[in-house]
Amino acid sequence: MALVFNGSSNTIGGLAVGGVPDGTIDEDALAAGVGGKILQVVQSTNNDARSSTSTSYVDITGTDETGSGSIFECNITPTSASSKILVSMQLRSSWASDAGHLRVLRDSTAIHEGTYSATQKGIHGAYCGGTSTGETLHGVNTATMFFLDSPNTTSAIAYKPQWKCNTGYIVLNGSYAQIVSGYDNQYAMSCESNIVLMEIG
Repeated sequence: MALVFNGSSNTIGGLAVGGVPDGTIDEDALAAGVGGKILQVVQSTNNDARSSTSTSYVDITGTDETGSGSIFECNITPTSASSKILVSMQLRSSWASDAGHLRVLRDSTAIHEGTYSATQKGIHGAYCGGTSTGETLHGVNTATMFFLDSPNTTSAIAYKPQWKCNTGYIVLNGSYAQIVSGYDNQYAMSCESNIVLMEIG
């Protein structure tokens, strides 16, 4: 079908899908407000049993998206300072003796931690009310977290979770029963936690 140019309505008819060569229309030529494209995705995983007795927020042992380092984190370098980063975390955790808390950091800045109180704030937590079968002591609680961040940079940035507990233990990728009795017991389970970063432009 031949192209039909209509000067009155400023339209072109008969243009087939794929008829415009690559590079003809760039982002600057799109209408204002057109966006929401996923520009890149980065993921870091952690499938080893980790534990802590810290009563103040500390990093979780693990590696980054390349399997390097000693901290469970994920790094991304935005392609534009105007991009937003959608942070998604799935943390398989459990507690023993008392409550535990989690928060999210961009580099060294806490960006998602709640505002309840200085000692109890966190964006996810749980309480272990006892030691009987089926309670937090023997189970795994999945902390699912999403946060849309505006870092305003094109430099590499790291996102990571931190955790703490009031007393006792906080455990990642397993239950407290595993820390006490090892993996060869009736409550043993093997889980994987992850961090996914999506740059949205």
